[in-house]
Amino acid sequence: MNSKVATAVICTVLLLNLGGAAPLPAQEEPSEQPIVLTLPDAIQMALERNYDLQIADSITQEAKAAYGEAAAADRFQLNFEGAYLRLGPVASMTLPPELGGGAIKLGEDNTWNYGTSAYKSLYSAGRNEALRALARVGSAAAELNAATARRQIALATTELFCGIVQTQGLLGVAEQNEHRAHEQFQIAAARVAAGAAPQFDRLRAEVEVANAHQGVIAARTAVATAQSQLKNLLAIDVARPIEIEAPAQPVLLAVDWYACRELASQTREEIKIAQQ
Repeated sequence: MNSKVATAVICTVLLLNLGGAAPLPAQEEPSEQPIVLTLPDAIQMALERNYDLQIADSITQEAKAAYGEAAAADRFQLNFEGAYLRLGPVASMTLPPELGGGAIKLGEDNTWNYGTSAYKSLYSAGRNEALRALARVGSAAAELNAATARRQIALATTELFCGIVQTQGLLGVAEQNEHRAHEQFQIAAARVAAGAAPQFDRLRAEVEVANAHQGVIAARTAVATAQSQLKNLLAIDVARPIEIEAPAQPVLLAVDWYACRELASQTREEIKIAQQ
C-alpha cells in the first residue's frame, strides 16, 4: 500500500516538473504600420521618388551644361598649366684638385614646369553660333521632356489612386451582394425544410452564393493589383501596407472652352518653344 502511494507521489512530481518546463507561447511581432495616402500626398511622393523623373531631370541638367559649354566658345579663355617631376637623388662628380676640387651634380632632384595661355576666338564662320543654337534647342527639348514626364507621372498616379478608390467601392458592393445571397440562401433553405418550396430554390440560392463569393474574390484581387501598381510607381515596398483616403466628391464646374484654349496656349511649354 505504501509503495503505491509513493509511486503516485513520484508520478505527480514528474508531471508537475514537465508542465513547468513547457515553453512559453511565442509573442507575435508588431506588424508594420500602413502608409496613409491622400491624392496630393501620392502625387508629391511620385514626383519625388520616381526614377524616370530623376533621369529626366539629370538629362535636363546635362543639356544645360552643354549649352553653357557651347556659349563659352566665344568668350575669353585663360588657361594655366603646371607640372612637377621628381627625379630623386642624382649622381654627382668630384673634380680633381688641379681643377679646383668640389662636387658637381649631374642634374636636378626636382623639375618644375608651368605657364599660362590666353585664347579668344575671333572668327568661326558661324560654327560657334550653330553650336549654341543646337545646344539651346537641346536644353529646351530636355526641359520639355522633363515637364512632360512630370505631368505623365502625376496623371498615372491620379489614375491609379482613383482606380483603387473605385475597386474598393466595387469590393464593398460585392461583399453586400454576398451577404444578401447568404440571407436568400437561409430563407430558401428554411422554406425547403418546411416543404413550402421545391429543392430547386435551395440549389439556385447556393449557386447565387457561390457567384457572389467569386465576385468578392475578383474585387479583392483588383484592389490588391491596383495597390501593387501604385506602390511600384511610388517606389514603396510591395509588402508595406497602404491605406487610401478617398477624396471628397468633385464639384461640377462650368467650363469655358475658349478660355481653356487660351490658357493652354499660354502655359504649355511646347507651344512656347515652337514660338521661339
